[in-house]
Amino acid sequence: MKCTNSKEVQNTTGIGCKQRTFSTGFAAFALFLGLVQGACTDGYSMLPQEVDITGEWRGEMVGRILHQGNTQHNNIALSLEQVGDQVSGTFIFLDGPTLEAPVEGVVSGRKFTFTAETVMGDSCRVYVEASLVVAETGQSMSGEKRLEHCDGTAVGTMSVARLGSEWIPPEIQGIPEPPPPPIRSEPKLSTPSAQTLASKTCCGG
Repeated sequence: MKCTNSKEVQNTTGIGCKQRTFSTGFAAFALFLGLVQGACTDGYSMLPQEVDITGEWRGEMVGRILHQGNTQHNNIALSLEQVGDQVSGTFIFLDGPTLEAPVEGVVSGRKFTFTAETVMGDSCRVYVEASLVVAETGQSMSGEKRLEHCDGTAVGTMSVARLGSEWIPPEIQGIPEPPPPPIRSEPKLSTPSAQTLASKTCCGG
């Protein structure tokens, strides 16, 4: 008897039919494909490492303090050095008295994740963690951040650009705008009056 159902195959004994099953090889391939698709959900970290974020960066981070609703805003700076995929450097708060914290981070593809921690005053712990995506131009980074400090925990975004980039206003970069050049007026040439000319003509001056 032949099997008429497309989902069935004939038993090896030649008698009766049984449900068609996936082979072990096909099942293993399907599992591998699922793992690859899951790993590719973060496209930025799967890209080849082609960025170097060594340098000086300026920008800002904004957010809201949890359970309070108060807004948080800080002008910031990053001084970074990348060796391979490891990044070290200094995180700097530019508002008020300068506060610096050492940076520990890693670059994967175009994603830069880091933490920075320091103490303000006697016992105020300041902790920053962020996950930033480097723009294709390599001139800016932006993403999510978390800031823990004495007033609470603020979540929001962080955006920075290389020092000198037009994307960041000069006042955020910490570089004062040059004063406008002084207006220089051309000296006026004195023109002898008609009376003076007449006097010189008639009097031999």
